Amino acid sequence: MTMKFARSTAAAGLIAALGLSGGCAITIASHAVEGEFQRTLSTSDDTVDLEVRAGSGRISVTTGEPGTVSVTGFIRGRVGGWSGSSEADMEDRVREIEANPPIDQHGDRIDIGRLEGSVRRHISVSYEVVVPPNTNLRASIGSGSQSVEGVDGAVEASAGSGRTIVTDVGGDVTASAGSGRIELTAIGGDARVSAGSGSIRIDGLDAALRARTGSGSIRVDGAPGGEWNLRTGSGGITIDFPDDAAFELDARAGSGGVRSDHPLTATGTERRGRLEGTVRGGGPTVTLRTGSGGITLD
Repeated sequence: MTMKFARSTAAAGLIAALGLSGGCAITIASHAVEGEFQRTLSTSDDTVDLEVRAGSGRISVTTGEPGTVSVTGFIRGRVGGWSGSSEADMEDRVREIEANPPIDQHGDRIDIGRLEGSVRRHISVSYEVVVPPNTNLRASIGSGSQSVEGVDGAVEASAGSGRTIVTDVGGDVTASAGSGRIELTAIGGDARVSAGSGSIRIDGLDAALRARTGSGSIRVDGAPGGEWNLRTGSGGITIDFPDDAAFELDARAGSGGVRSDHPLTATGTERRGRLEGTVRGGGPTVTLRTGSGGITLD
């Protein structure tokens, strides 16, 4: 009883000190100062090398006319609340970014999103970028979503957290996320995908593939045009192969089992949760591993 009373008294004192009553919580008001900029850059007909980065918000990259890169930025600065920023200070910093956008061009090399010094505190900038098809891209975001569509070159996309979508890309794709979903569709080159936690979905791949996730499912629709290596710590692996797919299979599941609808000539010793063999005469090696979760080959 003494302990309960002491704790209750201490809690009551804390509530009184914070000015709380009736179960109400502290509310610290905040709002945003917003801005926008737009720039059009000229490039040659050679390959454009583009890097876009954002601390938070959104990145969208699509394709347009050759020789032109169009950049639109949407600025949002947090005032008050936990940021501690005043209205006047934030207004000045947002207007400074509008007047001098973080865009650096050296010929066909373009860098977008490098905010320097105190101007970046409590500010996020989202980017919509329209690029020539002949573009190699590196995109990175701390938290938020990013999407890339239609470029012919190689793509590297990384995110701390959030959703990454890459569609209709002609070159190799490297995508990574600390946490969040990664989706690739119609990739012309090889793909390397990794996530600390989150699911991976790949559609329309006919090349080499390496996919890793600490926790989350992996689902692939395509044919192995090179070696495939898919691993998840926890979560299922599902692959939809075409009816004429030919490959060497090495599949192991810690729990959940392995099921295949494709004709398999088994090799080695058959064990629970393990399937090894040759499908339709063999081809590229398909290695599948899951710590917990099933493996399904449709």
